[in-house]
Amino acid sequence: MAPAAAHRLRVIVTRPEDEAREWVRQLAQASFAAEALPLIGIAPADRPADLAALAKAHSALASYRASLFVSGNAVRYFFKGLWLFDQ
Repeated sequence: MAPAAAHRLRVIVTRPEDEAREWVRQLAQASFAAEALPLIGIAPADRPADLAALAKAHSALASYRASLFVSGNAVRYFFKGLWLFDQ
């Protein structure tokens, strides 16, 4: 897309607030009219059933041939929680 056409497009960034700022900055540098509208929040699991499932996945991790994560945040929170289960 030509830079002249880009400035006419308005982009709404719906990522969590801490991520949205960087997206908006980069889009603005590319001449897009970008604004943050954080509609989701991403945080570690805190419900007992979720923590139990996470502990089970952590304990079985070495037995998997491969692991697939759906996002960088999924990776971050999965491995950030490892210390909880190593005790």
